[in-house]
Amino acid sequence: MAQRVAVVGGGLSGLTFAWALQRVVPKTVAITLVEASSRTGGWLFSHRSDDGFLFEKGCRGLRGGKPVGDGAVVISTMHELGMHEDSEFGQAVGNHGLARQRFIKHGGSLHAMPVSPAGLLSWPPLPSPLRMAFSEPFRPAPVDNEDETVRDFISRRLGEEAADNLVDAMAAGVWAGRINELSAAAVFPDLVALEAEGGSLTGGFAKRALARFGVGSSSARWQPPLTPWFQQGKEFAVAEAEASFRASPELQSSPLVGATSVSTTMGTEGFVRRLRAELERCENVTLLDNSAVVRVTPPDAKTSAARLSLAATPAAAASGNPLSDFGSEWRPDGREIVADLVVSAQPSPALASALEASGGWAGSEVVSLLRSIPRSSVGVVCTGWKTPAIREVAGRRGFGFLSPTREDASVLGTVWDSCVFPHQAVEGRYLSEDRASVMMGGRRNPDVASWSPQQLRDEAMRSLEADTGVPSSVAPDEVNTWVAAEAIPQYTVGHLDRMAALQQGLSQTAPWMRILGNSYYGVGAAACLVNARGAAKQVADQLLVDEAAAARS
Repeated sequence: MAQRVAVVGGGLSGLTFAWALQRVVPKTVAITLVEASSRTGGWLFSHRSDDGFLFEKGCRGLRGGKPVGDGAVVISTMHELGMHEDSEFGQAVGNHGLARQRFIKHGGSLHAMPVSPAGLLSWPPLPSPLRMAFSEPFRPAPVDNEDETVRDFISRRLGEEAADNLVDAMAAGVWAGRINELSAAAVFPDLVALEAEGGSLTGGFAKRALARFGVGSSSARWQPPLTPWFQQGKEFAVAEAEASFRASPELQSSPLVGATSVSTTMGTEGFVRRLRAELERCENVTLLDNSAVVRVTPPDAKTSAARLSLAATPAAAASGNPLSDFGSEWRPDGREIVADLVVSAQPSPALASALEASGGWAGSEVVSLLRSIPRSSVGVVCTGWKTPAIREVAGRRGFGFLSPTREDASVLGTVWDSCVFPHQAVEGRYLSEDRASVMMGGRRNPDVASWSPQQLRDEAMRSLEADTGVPSSVAPDEVNTWVAAEAIPQYTVGHLDRMAALQQGLSQTAPWMRILGNSYYGVGAAACLVNARGAAKQVADQLLVDEAAAARS
C-alpha cells in the first residue's frame, strides 16, 4: 500500500484534495502538503485593509446554484466544514439578490442582461435576436470533429453579434482570455456536445428533452477527447452530495441554495483558512510553507518511491502572493520528501521545471505539453468608499459589468463587491460602505502586467467614472492595486487533445504521479474544489486496491 502521499501546491485544489483524502484513508497514510509561498490558498486571497474594507486579490467566490452537480458539492462541503455557522473563519454566505442583475458594455453604455427571453427582443448588444434564434437550427454543423475557437463556434451557430458583443465579454470575465484563441470544446463543452448530438444547439436540446420522456435515445451523447483520471471519483462525489441534499432538511434549507456565488463573511480567505485549520489538526498530515519542489526524481532500482527536492522560496513569497516565478533557477537546499504517490496541484510550468531538473524528462513530450498552456495576468484595482458611492451617487445596483474587446482594450470589467457580498462590510457599515474591483489586462492587453500601481489606479478611476458613473469628485477612501501575475491558464484550441496526451504520457513515464488543478481541467474555483474531491476519492480507492494486492503477495 502506498503509505506516503505528497501533495505539491497548497492552493484550493491541493488543500481540498488533502482534506478530502485524510477523511477517508487510514491514519497510517502520511500526507505531506508542500506550498511554495508563505500561505496556502492560492488565488483565494482576501485582504482586510487598514480602513476595514475587504478586498479580494483573486477569485471572488465559488459558483453555487442548485443542489445538483457541482453546486451540490460546493454547498455540502461548506456544511461539512461547519462554515454554515459563524466562527473565527467567518460564515459562508451567498450573494445578495442585487447581484442577480449583470451588465454588458455596448456602444459606450452599460446594458442590463435580460432576465427573460422577451427581454432579448429590445436588447442593444443583440440587435437581431429573432433572426439568430430562427436561423440557428438550419445552420450546418461541421462534418469533422476538429476543435475550433470559441469565436468560430459561436459565430457559426449564433452569429458574429453574439460572439463579439456577448461571449467575448464572458470570456474576459471568466478566463481573461480572447475568444479567437480559446478552445470551444474546452470552454463550452456542453454547447459543443449539443451540436454534435443534434446537428444544432436547438436540435441537441430537443433530442435530450425527448430522451427524458423515453423518445429516441440519449446513448449517442458526444464525449470529449479527454476523460480526467479522477472522473469516476468526481461522479461519486457529485452523487454523494446530491444524496446528502435529498436526505438532509438542513442542506435543503441552506441559504446558499440558489446563490450564484458563495463566499464567507471573511472573503474567500475564510474558506481556505478553514481547510488549512482542519489539516493542522490531523496527526498524519504535514504542512510545509515557503518550500518549493524544484526537482522530482522518479523511483529507481534501489527505491520504489519518488524523491522531491525542496528549496526555500525567495523573499517575495513572504507576502503570501502566489508565485509567478515558477522556480526554474532555484536550487535545492538539501531537504527532501520521499513519496509513494505524488499529486501535483501546482501550476503546470512549475511541474515542468521540477521534472526537467531531474534530467530524465528534459526535452520530453510531457514537459513540452506542460509548457504548452499559456497563462494570463490580470491587473486588479480594489476601491472602497465609506459612503454608498456606487449604489446612491452612481445609482448602480448589480453584480457589475463585463466589457467586450471592441468596447475597451484594457478594462475587462468591474465587480460591484458591496452589492454582491454586503455581508463582508465591517460592523456598522453594512448599508453605507461601497466597494468595487476593476479588472484589466488579460490576453487582450498583456502589457498591463508591467504597469505601475499609478497606471493601474489611473485606468481604474477612468473606468469607474466613465462606466460605473462615480464622478471623480467622489474619490474612494482607499485604493489597493496589484497584479495577479500568470494567474489564469488559457485553454486554447486543441487543449483537450494535448491534455489527453499529457495524461497518457504521465501514466507511461510516471505512474506514481497524478496532476490536478486549474492548469488542466477547469479554471473556476468550484471546478477546482469538485475535481479535487473526486481525485481524493479516486486515490483512496486506489490505495485500497494497492493494499489488497500487497496482502495477496
